[in-house]
Amino acid sequence: MSTNKLRPYLFERLPINNIILLFLCLVWFIFLPLHLIGLLTNYLPYKAPVWFVHAKVKDRHFHSSLKMAMGVMFFLIYWIFLILIGYLFLDLNIKLLLLTMSILPLIAFVNFKYWILTIKLKGELRYSRLKSDKYLKEAIGNYSFIKESIS
Repeated sequence: MSTNKLRPYLFERLPINNIILLFLCLVWFIFLPLHLIGLLTNYLPYKAPVWFVHAKVKDRHFHSSLKMAMGVMFFLIYWIFLILIGYLFLDLNIKLLLLTMSILPLIAFVNFKYWILTIKLKGELRYSRLKSDKYLKEAIGNYSFIKESIS
């Protein structure tokens, strides 16, 4: 599984057919511009807590809670900073700034869902590429062996 970078959930169900896979790729391409906007408006407050916690906190038990708490604060501060930049330097009117402020969390949510789609789509594409390969049968056999060993 790790050789082919396949996740266990891919073996738990039937593979999706090529038409659905093509549709998911089309959706992925359609939402790519929105994802790029989401990266511009959300990447720094998302990654800054991760960088800080991994550099400063040695006990891994605190990592998730600190990243969550710091992420909430960083997103709020960063979005306020973006709104202030828009107000002071871009001379945007208040209605447009309020609209932007209400859309920023929605863009963050869509960006997160897009990232999950990207990860799953990569897995599905790898799985479908290996469907006709001898390695898939070997991977399925390894997965079944591991699953039976655990049970």
